[in-house]
Amino acid sequence: IANRRKHGFSVPVEDWLRGPLVTLAGDTFAGAGSGLFHMEVLRRWHDEHRRRIDRSGALWAALCFELWWREIGTADAGRLAGHGQPLAHSTAAGAGA
Repeated sequence: IANRRKHGFSVPVEDWLRGPLVTLAGDTFAGAGSGLFHMEVLRRWHDEHRRRIDRSGALWAALCFELWWREIGTADAGRLAGHGQPLAHSTAAGAGA
């Protein structure tokens, strides 16, 4: 181990999409979606993934986008106006910089 090159750790997305996220993914792909993806293809891929054909990369990307779209992409500007405000500028932190 000491002589091995550095590498990141993998996230068990493949297992998550067959386990704790199976219902979330199924429910998300069952709807109309954002219009960016062909939802019937995502539903088929999700079914194939549960039957051990690894589709985790595409499903994970689509799931993340669709959940983001539900929360942010379709939100009205008024609801989002209070979020993402710049942090107050601290004069103590900026002194001498």
